[in-house]
Amino acid sequence: MRAVRARHAYDGESFLAAGATVLVEGGSIVGVESYGFQVPGDCSVTGHEGTLLPGLIDAHTHLVADSGVSALDRVAGYSAEEIEEVISRALRDQLVAGVTTVRDLGDRRFCVLDRRDRQQSTPAIEPTIVASGPQVRAATVTTWAVRFRGPARSSMLSRNGWNGARTSSR
Repeated sequence: MRAVRARHAYDGESFLAAGATVLVEGGSIVGVESYGFQVPGDCSVTGHEGTLLPGLIDAHTHLVADSGVSALDRVAGYSAEEIEEVISRALRDQLVAGVTTVRDLGDRRFCVLDRRDRQQSTPAIEPTIVASGPQVRAATVTTWAVRFRGPARSSMLSRNGWNGARTSSR
């Protein structure tokens, strides 16, 4: 177990007058106590002069893009190794900014989904990835709209099903 401690803490609704000691075990928060909480003797404590905040969520990111000018246009020319480095750098930058969860909305060759799967099998110190996978391209997957009775609602279905859509978008 380890602890992170600060005299100032915000829980998402208000500042905690007594500061906070956040207890972490196995990559999960197992407790939040006051600043002066006595941790077990074998627990390492990291103190911070700033304010502890709950993890932030970035609900729209493209981890395969490097955030530079025309980044999404360059992704098609990246090798798998280059994409992996871009994803690693993006996740490090997000974590430094206090982001603990990212929602990726555009993948390339399933690299982000593969990274998410590796996170689930081997916990890493990086933001949790919620991924949508690559965009489905109209040129490779034929879709049609199915209208339902009632309010104007439609659902796009693939003639090949979801597995066919995944296979054809690789």
